[in-house]
Amino acid sequence: MLTRDGIAIRSAPIIAPSPQGVEYKNVAKSIVNRLFPDFQMSNYVVIGSPADLKMGPPIINDLKINFEEQIQKKVTLLADDGYLTPETIAKCPQPCWILTSEIHANELSGLNILPQILDKMENTNHFHITLIPFSSVPTPSEACIAEKRLSLQCLIPLSIHEVSKKFKDPATSYFFMRKYQDRDYFLFLQTGALSKN
Repeated sequence: MLTRDGIAIRSAPIIAPSPQGVEYKNVAKSIVNRLFPDFQMSNYVVIGSPADLKMGPPIINDLKINFEEQIQKKVTLLADDGYLTPETIAKCPQPCWILTSEIHANELSGLNILPQILDKMENTNHFHITLIPFSSVPTPSEACIAEKRLSLQCLIPLSIHEVSKKFKDPATSYFFMRKYQDRDYFLFLQTGALSKN
């Protein structure tokens, strides 16, 4: 579902701002519980994370463990080396999670090579999770506020700004998830004490 703010289409809240927990344990558990039907129905998941995001690998590992415990299926991880082809992806035992950069993981970035490949393959159901780190609460520009269909550059500040009032405890690191359009999930991860931009 999409939520509307005036005439602009906005992202839909999927997971409300919540504490990350010790070693980010709440993050993976919440995602598997909240996206249960998506995980159950999809044979491919594209997960994008910035290469320098230190919490990325442990969160993805916990996500895999939680998924395998709840869904009772073994996940195959496939790293995107920049040369993935439909043939390579088709050979990946399913459920197959494709690990890539944050700019290649979603349909909103404009560099959606993997989603395009998966769209052209037969009998594939897929969705995408993009990890977005943040350590400040940006003030969205007037251009972003007026944008009819969000770009990734506007979705990020608008989402953080919208939920920032729910960050009640300054000593707690939060995470939250938004969905945009049909298959793109954006996981926002606080990486330090928040500052205002």
